[in-house]
Parts: sequence; structure tokens; C-alpha cells
Amino acid sequence: MDNKPEFTIVEKNDGYWIVWCIFEKNSEIGLKYNVWGDISLPYFIVGEDMQRFENSGEIELGGINLLIGIILKYSATPPMTVTHKVKPYFRDILKDLLSQYSMI
Repeated sequence: MDNKPEFTIVEKNDGYWIVWCIFEKNSEIGLKYNVWGDISLPYFIVGEDMQRFENSGEIELGGINLLIGIILKYSATPPMTVTHKVKPYFRDILKDLLSQYSMI
């Protein structure tokens, strides 16, 4: 099983980008959070990472990228339509990521 995420949408904002990555239901993330189907999660990238992604289409994404991406998209007003399928998982993912960074 190939768990490497596929990039879907890149939202280019002034100074940062949000890269949405597709995870299949049977991916590591899908299994960990018991998702009902394929989901896309928002990852925050900034600085040199934006240039690297634009040049090669590849980037190393970690928990902190996901944490910031979720916080930005979860608090988006008005909420983005693309988040409606994944928002139910944000709370569990945030709790997990925050515990990994000793923030809770």
C-alpha cells in the first residue's frame, strides 16, 4: 500500500500557501482516524518550501504543517466548502498533534 499523499489544491495566499493532500481511507492517516472515505487535509507551507514545491512539485510535510493548516482552515470565515468532509476529523487530529508537541 502506497501511503504517499497526492496533492489536490494549492491555495496561494500572500506569504503562505495551503496545500491540500488526499489520503485514501486505507492510508496511515485514514486508518489512524477511522475515516469513512478518502479525505483531503490542509498543510501550511511558507518561505523556501513554497519555492521548492513550485519548482519540483514535492515537499516534506510534517505535523506542524498540518497543525497550522487545520487551524487556518478550521477558523476560516466563511468556512470553505472543501472542508465540510474533513472538519469532523479536525478535533481528533488537532488533539493528537497538540499532544505530540506537548501543547496539551
